[in-house]
Amino acid sequence: MQLLGDVLKKAADYLQQKNVSEPRLSADWLLAHVLGIKRMDLYLNFDRPMVEAELNTYRSYIARRAKEEPVSYIIGEQPFMGLNLKVNPHVLIPRQETEILVEKVLEHLKSQDPLKGLDLCTGSGAIACAIKKYQNSTTMHASDISVEALEMAKKNASSLNVDIVFHQSDLVNSIEGTFDFVVCNPPYIVQKVIDTLDNQVKNFEPHLALSGGIDGLDFYRKLASELPKILNNQARIFLEIGFDQAEAVIDIFSNPPFYSACCIKDLNENNRCVMIDYTASIKDKVCLAT
Repeated sequence: MQLLGDVLKKAADYLQQKNVSEPRLSADWLLAHVLGIKRMDLYLNFDRPMVEAELNTYRSYIARRAKEEPVSYIIGEQPFMGLNLKVNPHVLIPRQETEILVEKVLEHLKSQDPLKGLDLCTGSGAIACAIKKYQNSTTMHASDISVEALEMAKKNASSLNVDIVFHQSDLVNSIEGTFDFVVCNPPYIVQKVIDTLDNQVKNFEPHLALSGGIDGLDFYRKLASELPKILNNQARIFLEIGFDQAEAVIDIFSNPPFYSACCIKDLNENNRCVMIDYTASIKDKVCLAT
């Protein structure tokens, strides 16, 4: 008979020997998922005997984590904006930093009449689902080039009971209609940097959703060219960026019909996203906010 506390310690020690990041935290989350309990409840059950089926499942999870597979892919879930999202290797794991982007969109929507929005490069659907969940009056659309990603996004919308219109599209190419706001967390990592990323990112997360080309700015240039096709007058654009890309992205959106491109920082004072206003009839008013 093996007790929960002993099993947990052995698993954490094994992951540490394999140089896995956050070995104890990984061991905790995986075991809590196997047992269907909260992570903190593990510490109240150290003397609980584990049955063979639980041990077998847990061993398989630990073996996968030892190869640096992300915990979120192993358990198939990731929290985001207080929501529990389903994830798999076809979509990027939603990051806490992206919550800043969603919060800025929600702030904008609170002061407006019901608007129609589009989430480009939706992946798991995290951004679109969070916006719709917390601002239900918004009409929300979402798109991705990946069929597999859209399948996951649709599952998340269904499980969260939010109504989102999905499109398979290479950016705006297959999207009809116009929108009052667009939000996008595009691929923005410099191609040559991808091989230097943490193993659990470069070996498991989809490169299609990571690479922004030679300088990381390919998608921003495409967006500047294509977005006017689908924007209503006085629309607003919300884009996540890399920490060192604010000046370059603002420069891309520095000419009419875009104006007032401003950078927003995250809680660590890193550049995190850019907001841009759109109209076809106003002079350039670009500013870099700090």
